[in-house]
Amino acid sequence: MKSSATSLMTQLFIKYKVIFIISFCMLIAGGLSLYSGEENNHGFTESMIHSLDSVIDRHDILGGTIVSFNDHGIKQYSFGKARLEQNIQWTDSTYFRIASISKFITAIAIMQLMEKGKYNLDTDISTLLNVPFRNSEFPQIPITIRMLLNHTSTIRDSDGAFEFAKRSIYIDTVNNDTVIPAINQLFTQRYLTKETFLPKTVTLNSGEIVTAVPGTFFNYTNINFVILAWIIEKVSGISYAEYVQQHIFKPLNIKAGFLLQDIPNGSIIATQYRYSNKKWNPEGDFLTKPFTLVYKPINTYEPGHNPFRFSPQAGLRIQARDLAKLVHSFLSTDSLLSSETTGLMLTESWNNDGHNSKLQFNDLFQSWGLGLQILTNTPKKDKFNNVELQYIGHIGRANGAYSTMFFNKATHEGFILFMNGIKTLPKGDHGFLQCEKDIISLIHQ
Repeated sequence: MKSSATSLMTQLFIKYKVIFIISFCMLIAGGLSLYSGEENNHGFTESMIHSLDSVIDRHDILGGTIVSFNDHGIKQYSFGKARLEQNIQWTDSTYFRIASISKFITAIAIMQLMEKGKYNLDTDISTLLNVPFRNSEFPQIPITIRMLLNHTSTIRDSDGAFEFAKRSIYIDTVNNDTVIPAINQLFTQRYLTKETFLPKTVTLNSGEIVTAVPGTFFNYTNINFVILAWIIEKVSGISYAEYVQQHIFKPLNIKAGFLLQDIPNGSIIATQYRYSNKKWNPEGDFLTKPFTLVYKPINTYEPGHNPFRFSPQAGLRIQARDLAKLVHSFLSTDSLLSSETTGLMLTESWNNDGHNSKLQFNDLFQSWGLGLQILTNTPKKDKFNNVELQYIGHIGRANGAYSTMFFNKATHEGFILFMNGIKTLPKGDHGFLQCEKDIISLIHQ
């Protein structure tokens, strides 16, 4: 009897061991579950951390986090200070405002609604917003969703738009103004004809004068993605902030958002710093009073009123590992978009021929998909030191802070880099920093 029981126990042990091994292999193959929690993250080797620390020290980076990921999981190394004033260290759980990488989220949202048949990439945006978006120099050319996504709309950022954005987001304590202005107050007929678009001809750094034609001329512009968020609100019937919660973050169990109230209580949000006059100066996410006394309230916000309030072009706060999880889902599953639509976003829709771009960020942008930059590995333009794979992604620069997110569509490997302050920065327009190149080259050896 005892021998029979022992035999049965042995059989059960073998059975469940086999089930465990099969299940584990399936997890490795699928990869997604490895992104579900901090306990599943695998760190860099001590040797790699030593090399990374050398780069961090050499370039005087205040604080940040470095992530390398693929289908099998994440490696993450966090370092330095998230908040100098409170002596708070940066950890793997620190939140960061990722600046223009936020545009990736807006692009996913606009493509989701396209999949639902609300419009197509070549829909005239004027028909969706009841605003006559037309470059007066080319009135016969409609401005389309595709042009907004790949920055060929010839719409430009302006001082007027920047000031309107601030008035849309922050409480005016001098005048006790807590009301978010309607976005139509910006897009007046005068603004549309005088300030919204580039002039017909643009002088490049070389002195060449070129014609800026909508649909072909590239001009990287923040306001393109505010307009896309406006379309999202008009079509979906909910605010931009609520849309991305319902259709992007919550389905992936990601706690992130374009509003401070979307970030879990007790979380640490890294402050962004610039170094000047021999000290670190806080310039972003440095609140000395409750956010309800800083940001205009949204409790009565009506969809389509003014998405500037949510900074859809630059306002996402997220943890690095959750951004990696989102990228992995984008590449590997249909939880956000179909593989066909994802493929559209990753396919070149514009390339730099030397005459069809303002050559911004020291001519960093050589190729563009839809909402994403495609690296061509052109030396001195968009190439990391020794990285040969073709990467697709986005950069973010704001208030002295830098964020970088790139991935390979075939291998699904990628990297994310957040830095909340760098002591010595190049003057003027610049592309990838040397510290970015050094770090990415290290983790992809």
